[in-house]
Amino acid sequence: MVYIIKKIYSALSFLVFYISKVFQANFELAFHILSPRLKMRPGILKIPVALTHSQAILLLVNMITMTPGSLTMDLSEDKRFIYVHFLFLLDEEKKIREIKNLEKRIDNLFS
Repeated sequence: MVYIIKKIYSALSFLVFYISKVFQANFELAFHILSPRLKMRPGILKIPVALTHSQAILLLVNMITMTPGSLTMDLSEDKRFIYVHFLFLLDEEKKIREIKNLEKRIDNLFS
């Protein structure tokens, strides 16, 4: 019973986290688009993936793609790296930290 409650809490916590990130990404994208000078700096990052469960990796790449301003382009054959395109790649380290945070939360769902 405790395990089920923990899993439900984990899933709800993830859902709230992800919805807030999507709203944040929407506002940032709208701000950039509506600003007088479009400061778009597109770029592609190769990001290491620590997830081992296939469904967890699938959830990660889909969550990245569903977030405005980012698109998962490819997954390496050994499933250790993803290639993500960002419309506004102003701070590479920040983007990697955000993806790793999402990855950690997804790993909690599958553990």
